[in-house]
Amino acid sequence: MFTGKSTLIPIGLALTIASAQAAVVEPALTLDRPVVAHDSGCTVNLLVRFDAPEPIDDAGVERPPVQLALVIDRSGSMQEAGKLVYAKAAAKSLIELLRPADRLAIVDYDNRVTVLWPSAPVVAPELTIRAVDGLTPRGGTNLAAGLAAGLAEIGRDKQTGFTCRTILLSDGLANQGETRASAIAAMAAEARRGGVAVTTMGLGRDYNEDLMQTVAAGGGGRYYYIENPAAMQRIFQEEMGKVLRQSTRELALWFEHGAAIRGVTVYGYPFETAGNRTTIGMKDLYGGDAISVLLSLELAAPGTGRFKVGRIGLSYVDAADGRRHQRDFPVTVTGSADAALVAASVDVPTAVEATLIVADECHDQAVRAFESGDKPGALASLAVVRQDVSAAANEYGDPKLTKKLEALSLEEADMNRAERDPAYRSGYLKRSKEAFYGSRQGKRDKYLLDQSAKGLDVENLQKALADRGHYHGAPDGQFDDEVRAAVAAFQAASGLDPDGIAGPLTLRALGLY
Repeated sequence: MFTGKSTLIPIGLALTIASAQAAVVEPALTLDRPVVAHDSGCTVNLLVRFDAPEPIDDAGVERPPVQLALVIDRSGSMQEAGKLVYAKAAAKSLIELLRPADRLAIVDYDNRVTVLWPSAPVVAPELTIRAVDGLTPRGGTNLAAGLAAGLAEIGRDKQTGFTCRTILLSDGLANQGETRASAIAAMAAEARRGGVAVTTMGLGRDYNEDLMQTVAAGGGGRYYYIENPAAMQRIFQEEMGKVLRQSTRELALWFEHGAAIRGVTVYGYPFETAGNRTTIGMKDLYGGDAISVLLSLELAAPGTGRFKVGRIGLSYVDAADGRRHQRDFPVTVTGSADAALVAASVDVPTAVEATLIVADECHDQAVRAFESGDKPGALASLAVVRQDVSAAANEYGDPKLTKKLEALSLEEADMNRAERDPAYRSGYLKRSKEAFYGSRQGKRDKYLLDQSAKGLDVENLQKALADRGHYHGAPDGQFDDEVRAAVAAFQAASGLDPDGIAGPLTLRALGLY
């Protein structure tokens, strides 16, 4: 019998944010199977979860200063659909969020690279805005050189104690200079090790989303797919809001395993295993973040009793005071000959989360198989995932698993349409990859919105519900009881199960999935 109780291994790590009072983040380690059979090998899932609280507003306390490099694609294709016009408006709105103590560089690139505004304090924003206004489309796309120039500007002018970020915008393929995704991602990873995160924004349907995702993953930043140029300004504001709420810098996580571990797989993050140490390429934490890291551990038979299988190591620089912290925590399982005890010990919330993260990983691989031309293989993979998620839904009864089944049920029809319609295919692949980029880290806002959700995707949900007369509140990005009631009302009017959870079928009916 499953208790459904979450068995936490408290970490007791405090990460502060820039606010009047220290806001404590309490990461937790959970195992889906803390008690295992003593006489056989098995796989257990270790979930590391970070919940960073929102900053505490205090007008009397200054936030840490920001050092930003904005790298803007001005290639000829940016003329289409007024992309560069929107990019300039977005850049100007970002400049207006900065303070004189912040530092800003602006780089534009096509086949040539220009440092439009060298890194300097934001003491004359009107002059910076005037420089941005002068940008016009031209040439090809030397993305690597543009990124390198943006990073070099921060490196030349780097200030101690600043939150450093480079934002790279592109609407096309890297077709000049260095074009290898691995090399460009390595550049971003090197910057990340030096304390500069890289966020990427892909605009339209013609850019290389795999490149942009790889660079963001290496750079420890975020990745955005901007399908509609008109939405660019709001997305820039969303990203800047994250930068201004940064809690940590250089967050690092690793797992050192003992002899009982036969293999380690990490989902949702780049990782590397050397000897008995698996290093995970983490992103930094920001106020309001809730992120998860799933490690799948292959264990040898542990014998009876409590057994240490390894330890989690964690280090970071506090964004508020610049102090470096490092901690490590043991990971243990208990071997037992009591089959009933083994079965009853299953931690249901962790098992559900592990099922979803693994399903999202496999779902992503199926979409990529379809992209490469192997539709039969993609559909076969989806069938296996559907079977696994269905079994877990029957066992655990969690509505998130039901919503994942909705996503899987829509996929074959989407693939069929993408096969017939090249324009739809491009957007479909980009939307899917963006969703999986976050969902494998526990952020499922692209296909599942409930009362744990907040941010831009909830704001879009509120606007869509308002357009249909079901929501009358402010589009504030908070999924509260009023939003839940509006979702349920829309579902009832649309012949859907009125559970108040905006899953794939509901979001599809609203034009959001």
